[in-house]
Amino acid sequence: MAAPSPAEPASGARLVLAYRPSGFPELGGLHRLGCEIVQRAGPDGSATLIARGQSGAPLPGSRPTHRLRQGDRLVVIGCNVAWAYRLVLSQRLRHPRRPVAWLPSFHDPATVRHSRRARLAQLALKVLQRLGVTVHVQTPHEQQLLQAGRGAHCRLSSHGLPADVRRGLEQCLQPAGTASGERSIDLLFVGRPTLQKGWGRFIALAQRSRLRCGAILPSRPVGPLAPPAGMAVLLAPERSRISQELGRSRLVLIPSDYESFGIAQLEAIAAGCVVPILGHWPLWEGFEALQWQQLDDAALLAACERLAADEPRRRALALAQARHVLDQPSARAPWLPGLLPAGGGAP
Repeated sequence: MAAPSPAEPASGARLVLAYRPSGFPELGGLHRLGCEIVQRAGPDGSATLIARGQSGAPLPGSRPTHRLRQGDRLVVIGCNVAWAYRLVLSQRLRHPRRPVAWLPSFHDPATVRHSRRARLAQLALKVLQRLGVTVHVQTPHEQQLLQAGRGAHCRLSSHGLPADVRRGLEQCLQPAGTASGERSIDLLFVGRPTLQKGWGRFIALAQRSRLRCGAILPSRPVGPLAPPAGMAVLLAPERSRISQELGRSRLVLIPSDYESFGIAQLEAIAAGCVVPILGHWPLWEGFEALQWQQLDDAALLAACERLAADEPRRRALALAQARHVLDQPSARAPWLPGLLPAGGGAP
């Protein structure tokens, strides 16, 4: 079957989003992305696909649907659910001219614990490009890993940088743009308390540290991953409270092994925090400062303590990080090219 070329969307074409929520909706990159697509698509411009027999709520502002209708464009968000692969394959076989866009949160197999699953996702996304699926990636590194070859549809896009976060980063670079209020939290963890995100390492560091530590989590972990006594923990707070806590924090420490773009880290930088690079995060290639991946726990704690105590240097690094993000090819690329009609709304 010859792969159809991606067509420009017709005005009024409905976007049907295939997305199964997980993680931390208030800060999760995939959830944020889905909400921004819904917002840009406008009233009645989108729907959330819910498989028959499955429960789940649609993305805010989007209506639920159990099937695709003629003229719909399918948008798959994430790449870790087998249901999505089955859905797309069936659509290519039954409706080969239906436009399909895939927005993966892809992890480099060479740098993560779940390397086997990552390699399977890599292979599947390459095959799907040959079948006419357009894969939108967040960094040139991802594009290099997922490009299926000549004629494949693998596009660099700025969708990993939400519009409100971009505005926050730009504001940081304005005169007096960085908040100068009291920052009473030295080290803050934000995100899911999983091994992949480095939660286990963070609590080990917090137990040894003299710094004031806190965490923003979707739920309270138990057992070996329970937060240490005395740590300030916010559970599933609203977005306004998350922004408030980021504005009170000096360093945001998320020791994850890989980040494709890292919305939580970008939100922290937009709030004036410094985010040390603690894993393989392609967004930060070429940024010489804060490359602390090789530090052991003792050296990492010492580096955090020095930076937390040196406010002028900390603020200078926060500005440098904001500038670096906005200078990246990903930030300058179009937002999901071809997904919305020309003149599609911006949030």
